[in-house]
Amino acid sequence: MKMDPSKQDYSKAFLSVMAPMLALYVRDCEKIVSENKSARHIFLSREGYLLQKALMHYGRLVGSILDSSYLEVSRRSLCKILAARGDLELRFVTKEHFSGTISQLWTNRFGIPPEIVEEVLDSRKRKERVNRGHTTLISSELSYANKVCPTFMGNEYQEGMKYLEKFFSNPDHTYVIGDVGYSGTMQDMLETILGTKLHGVYLALNNEKNNATNKRGVMPADITKKILSNTRIIEILFNAGMPTVIGYKMKQGDVHPEYQDETAWKSDFVQYHGKLMEKLSEIVSLPEPLLISWVRANYPSSLADYFSSSEGEIQQTLFEDLWSGGPV
Repeated sequence: MKMDPSKQDYSKAFLSVMAPMLALYVRDCEKIVSENKSARHIFLSREGYLLQKALMHYGRLVGSILDSSYLEVSRRSLCKILAARGDLELRFVTKEHFSGTISQLWTNRFGIPPEIVEEVLDSRKRKERVNRGHTTLISSELSYANKVCPTFMGNEYQEGMKYLEKFFSNPDHTYVIGDVGYSGTMQDMLETILGTKLHGVYLALNNEKNNATNKRGVMPADITKKILSNTRIIEILFNAGMPTVIGYKMKQGDVHPEYQDETAWKSDFVQYHGKLMEKLSEIVSLPEPLLISWVRANYPSSLADYFSSSEGEIQQTLFEDLWSGGPV
């Protein structure tokens, strides 16, 4: 996605909207640590990349050690772990509409490797289509996947758990998930996998779809509403410029993330992160009411105003590429 030179330049979107939002977010993160010394922030890929970068930058500015980690996950990679032990739940695979073949459903939503899909499903079944919103068929396929996958996916489960254990191994720590947010689905998935409650701090959280007491959004309700209406665009702006994680593999004695395509999802906006950190340095100590007012004054009716494509085109492109038959 490209900036449109004929419209307002990137500095408006990044410096006048993103910078004050990040300032509010990282100050909230610091408050958590000051109140609970055992708190450890874990930022989820890929949108958590910029949030962690901002927190580390803020820590250097104020001379504070704010311990954090960057966890490379996706719904697809976590679904693979759950499917491998027969615990995949419908709520984790139907958060977004799906339309495609059953083979794509198993691979892209359930996280099951293509070679296993070929082994457990005949070719005719693999080509059968799932229409958008057909949750009954998805539920049926999910039940079958949970039944057969543990037999075939022992290695996938062990490798996935070894990767997660790198980040969640200390029982004395209070782990705080950091992400841009919507409803905190990946936090729910991690809690199911790890068998423990985690805390979540999000830039924005849809309270209508989430009443969990261990999740909260930082932005006020009116700003949250704008952010949630531009979720797909926000994901691009905050993206690390890395492809989707589809699982984990043992390499040279250690477990590493496995990516779908090394060349996929290259963000045009990572190059602007340096200027964003400079702006954060200038404004991060400003009073909270002023930062909130700044965001309100500069946040447009739609972030698509800053791009050459219309919001409808942006949303449609993202839906087709990432949320339909594509990676999650």
